[in-house]
Amino acid sequence: MIAVALRSMGQRKLRTALTAIAIMLGVAMIAGTYVQTDQIRAAFDDILQTANAGVDANVAPRTEFTSQFVSMQTIDERTVVRAARVPGVDRAAGEVFAMGSLVVGGRTVQPQYAPAMVIGMVGEPFNPLKLVSGRLPSASGEMVVNRKLADDEHLTLGRRVGVTSRTGIHPVRLVGIVDFGNVASMGGATMIVAPKGDVQAWNRLEGKVTSIVASAAPGVTPEQLAGNLRRALPRSLEVKTGAQATADASKQINDSIGRFLKPMLLAFAGAALLVGAFIIFNTFSITVAQRRREFALLRSLGATRAQVLAAVTAEALVLGVAASVAGLLGGLGFSKALGGLFDAAGMGIPRGAMELAPRTILVALTVGIGVTAAAAIIPAVRATRVAPVAAMREEAAPEATAPSRRRRVAVALVGVLGVALLVQGLFGSGAASSRLAAMGAGSVLVFVLVAMTARNAVRPLAAVVGWPLERLGHATGELARENSTRNPARTAITAAALMVGIALVVFVAVLADGLKSSFTSAIDARASAELIVTSDNAMPISRAALPRLQALPEVGATAPQYLDQVKVNGGPVNGLTDQINGVEPLALRDVYRFRWIHGTDAELQRLGPGAAIVEEQFAKQHRISVGDRFRLTGPTGRDATLTAIAEYRDPQLLQGVMIDVRQFRGLSPVTDPMAYFVRLLDGRDVAAAKRHAVAALAPFPAAKVRTRAEYNHWLTSQLDQLVYLLYALLAMSVVISMFGIANSLFLSIHERTRELGMLRAVGATAAQVRRMIRYESVITALIGGMLGTVVGVMLAWLTTFAVKDLGVGFSLPLAQLATFLVLAVVVGAVGAIAPARRAARLNILDAIHSE
Repeated sequence: MIAVALRSMGQRKLRTALTAIAIMLGVAMIAGTYVQTDQIRAAFDDILQTANAGVDANVAPRTEFTSQFVSMQTIDERTVVRAARVPGVDRAAGEVFAMGSLVVGGRTVQPQYAPAMVIGMVGEPFNPLKLVSGRLPSASGEMVVNRKLADDEHLTLGRRVGVTSRTGIHPVRLVGIVDFGNVASMGGATMIVAPKGDVQAWNRLEGKVTSIVASAAPGVTPEQLAGNLRRALPRSLEVKTGAQATADASKQINDSIGRFLKPMLLAFAGAALLVGAFIIFNTFSITVAQRRREFALLRSLGATRAQVLAAVTAEALVLGVAASVAGLLGGLGFSKALGGLFDAAGMGIPRGAMELAPRTILVALTVGIGVTAAAAIIPAVRATRVAPVAAMREEAAPEATAPSRRRRVAVALVGVLGVALLVQGLFGSGAASSRLAAMGAGSVLVFVLVAMTARNAVRPLAAVVGWPLERLGHATGELARENSTRNPARTAITAAALMVGIALVVFVAVLADGLKSSFTSAIDARASAELIVTSDNAMPISRAALPRLQALPEVGATAPQYLDQVKVNGGPVNGLTDQINGVEPLALRDVYRFRWIHGTDAELQRLGPGAAIVEEQFAKQHRISVGDRFRLTGPTGRDATLTAIAEYRDPQLLQGVMIDVRQFRGLSPVTDPMAYFVRLLDGRDVAAAKRHAVAALAPFPAAKVRTRAEYNHWLTSQLDQLVYLLYALLAMSVVISMFGIANSLFLSIHERTRELGMLRAVGATAAQVRRMIRYESVITALIGGMLGTVVGVMLAWLTTFAVKDLGVGFSLPLAQLATFLVLAVVVGAVGAIAPARRAARLNILDAIHSE
């Protein structure tokens, strides 16, 4: 029976190839995701190991946790001298790390997705820099930059540029171009290295360093050196070996990238595989129906039902293995394409050499072969039900039959389970990650449910979408509509493949539109400030900007917003809700409109020592009511016990918990605000005030002054960039569905060979046959597009309902939804090109005499 399966595949090469492509592309996405993340991990491991090769021990301030906000702690520089005297230390040096950007020709160079770093120069053996040209800085006012930054800005040695810092812009001269470790750029970050004294002065860090590095004396191991330093230095400092510090830094970087990147890419790979599963199921269903006489003949010759099942299953397994192996190799190409996509988006993530790790091979092959086998099992079982007597009949493949009782039970079970999982995701009390996983699984079952029941909607939908084609193509349009409804189950499964891709695209579009509308409406409703000052890359703005803004004659009030993360009552940090806002209460009252749940503006006057105002989601997450006491712990490990004196609602601008600036500084090492809200005096011209604010903040070019409308536009443009990246990844699912439509049409043409011959014999031209096949494909694609639009909108509505407490609204981008339906037409038309040509080229006499 294995030989029968292989011979069947060999006789139907085109069908086999088109089906294999569907599963191959999905496996390639999975393999490419793992290859890409492995490349990133290996790159950062290699970079940091090379850069820290001379470091045997690392000393840094002890932290309770790592905050997502920039919160650099410092060490007294006298501790460096103390560390150098510890037994076993050969050399010790203090490192200074700060944030700052290059200013070229009055323009600030800021990376979009990575930090802009300013580093104090350290000597050997700790220097991580590899000189590319020029020399290292040796005097005040000199600096070097990383090679990619120099190339991007066309910098030459000796050029005068500027460096931004907390105290303003500082003129410097470029004396060298360097690599960090062995790379020109680390994840798109810009790097400026200057004498340590300059970096300290620029950032008001005189007498302070941010870490200490040490090398071991001969005969002393790094572990011994670290132990000696631990015993000699204060417990407020954390001592690690150089290798341990390097591994921890690499893990932190990779975790921050992989926490978002890997789940997102694997989710899209799963969507592509789901589309491939529909195509495989449809292909095997059609071929089993077309090969009824073949299976009946095998049964009449003595083959058992088990042997027929084995033959079809073997065909699926061979197909799955071949496609998965091809997809595994294609994953290397997909990984390269992903790298190009990230580079085009400005991420610049470094990548090491490509490799197929054993884990990647195992996961990709298991998923690819498993999905193929699972999708083919029902058609394979159907093949065993063909009676031997069918070999004696001259009958065509049977048309669709009414759903059996077993099928109706299966549909009901899928529906109940899908709804149960969606309800768990919407109303469950578990962690957000588990609820989102439940919603994801429920969504998959919704796709399956729609595919199983869509046969009932094929005829009415085909009548709707086929009507314009009938008016346009007359007889060919009418034939195309009738052909698409001849076997509703087949049309439904073919359309379901496109439905998945369109539904996901619609889901992203609707959810993004809701996010944009909720953010912009929240800013308009809550912020009474006419001007908002932030940076473009979520970096703090010097607090020295505050008096400059307050001194402007048009300004009535200026409120800074300090931000950091916290632990609540000793629990793990929730990245969505657990943040503290350091505010000046009375200034905030003048620039912000509170939506109070419990309390009034009068509570702001009580916002002092021991008092906090909590946002609704923070209160719900930690079950805190007004009057309750709770404990906050900052990244440094310092904590404070506070009492909730009021509760407000604003999950967009001021989420978390609000405390006054003095308490904030007791919990957080953050010294600069993340934003300033500026309220103008009544009747003042906003455009003129903005110009004056921009001029006043000229020493701080990272500070971007925007009106409320401009700030809304900037936020939505940031979200649009992410949406476009998601569209690019979802395109794979749409491409796979195009192969599915083509495959179904090829099989349909084979099945209708005699019919097509008769059409040609009675006068239909080749062009009319091509048009009929193309119209049939477009009708099927539009059915998939319409179903996908409905499902995508429904899932987006459910998601926004689930997170309605976060202020996310529901909004329909009608223009985009119409565009996606046009995309469905394009997919249908492109998928029909090759099948239509084949149908038009059939030999009329041979076609009429075919069985």
